[in-house]
Amino acid sequence: MRWLLALLLVGCAAPSEVWHGDERFTLEQRAQIAEANVWLADRMHVDPLAIEWGGAGGCKIVVADLAEGTLGDSGRCDIRIDTAQGADRVGVAFAHELAHVHGLGHHEGPGLMNKVPPVVLEWTVADEVECHHVNDACAPK
Repeated sequence: MRWLLALLLVGCAAPSEVWHGDERFTLEQRAQIAEANVWLADRMHVDPLAIEWGGAGGCKIVVADLAEGTLGDSGRCDIRIDTAQGADRVGVAFAHELAHVHGLGHHEGPGLMNKVPPVVLEWTVADEVECHHVNDACAPK
């Protein structure tokens, strides 16, 4: 039973494998994703995801048709972005969903992990506190 718990905890660790990005993202949207990837990694004190555009298998970043008002959604090994609802907000949606993949939850008030839209690409003290729950390097200043 202990090995199962350890395996589950390792499964929740920060992603380290290559992620495959959907080729339907425009070049501008890919640039937003790349910028948000580095931006979040810097704030969370983790390595950015390794992203390859195209390919099959493994973890994925995909264009998706989500419920009205939902720009993104994620699981342990996938990030879904609805580009039709906010083509100019792909980077923000990606950073928010990637933070979930890293284990962050929502908080109240402004910041990346605000549970009430609009989410902004801004790292606040509330985001640092939420990050500290999964990574001691994120200790609030």
